[in-house]
Amino acid sequence: MGKGAVQDFGSLLVEQIPRLRRHARALTGDANRADDLVQDCLYRALRKQHLFVPGTDVLAWLFTMLHNQNVNNIRRSMREGINIPVEDVANAIEDAPRQAAPLLLRDLDRVLATLSEEQRQVVLLVGLEGFACDQVAQILDIPIGTVRSRLSRARKALRACLSGAFPATSRQRTKRRTKEHCNKLSVSVFVAEPFTILFVEDDDLIRRSVPQLLALRGFNMLVAEDGEDALRILEHMHVDVLFADIVMPGVNGIELAKRARQMNPNLKVILATGYFSRAAEAEQVGKLLFKPLRAPQIEAEIREMMAR
Repeated sequence: MGKGAVQDFGSLLVEQIPRLRRHARALTGDANRADDLVQDCLYRALRKQHLFVPGTDVLAWLFTMLHNQNVNNIRRSMREGINIPVEDVANAIEDAPRQAAPLLLRDLDRVLATLSEEQRQVVLLVGLEGFACDQVAQILDIPIGTVRSRLSRARKALRACLSGAFPATSRQRTKRRTKEHCNKLSVSVFVAEPFTILFVEDDDLIRRSVPQLLALRGFNMLVAEDGEDALRILEHMHVDVLFADIVMPGVNGIELAKRARQMNPNLKVILATGYFSRAAEAEQVGKLLFKPLRAPQIEAEIREMMAR
């Protein structure tokens, strides 16, 4: 496959990231696990791009890999006895997230949590993603009759849950919020910007928390843990903004930015550091921000860059 074809395929994958992330978060119930799941899915898609048939449904193809990877993760966790905690990063990064969406998500999660894993998969694919039953059967690799049966049982369970699972004092409020959320889910909470950010950071806490907060603000996020990892992503996928830590092992942020600009002269660059020693050199390459990082500050810089 030629370089142009590879770049076209990478761009096609980037377009699907918002829906992959939305579905992964609904499927796993945890933002960190969901982002890891999407990253694994994208890497698998790049490795298996020779198996994709142009003109077919790329989203269904990706969702098949996403579900297979999720099943593998669950089985491995059960086999190895791994407990994956839900990490609260609110204390690590100073931020003031919007409260309406989390409340609606919580109410919807309370309802979906009553379903079995098999029923929840079908409900999310049909109700949230809008796939037809035959497409769901293809994604999950099960008979269409099984899809319809699980969907029917799930609907009955949801109706029973909404009618009596919550205390009488909060039942109407929960039903109303859940209905509002289902109506708005695809047009408000998960609307993504038409550009993609590659976030490169070797600090594990920052790498896991800041992209999550930026994703909640509507950005398409790709994450790399070092310069070499970032260059591999840049070879295959279109990126609008590179956000990189300056001090990293191997390829540092300044060198990464210079090499990335050779691939894409129009690439916007933001560099971050906690030191002043290389500030002058960094400012010749891109916008310089000093740590500690704040999600609102990063968001403002990105939006200002893309508005120019």
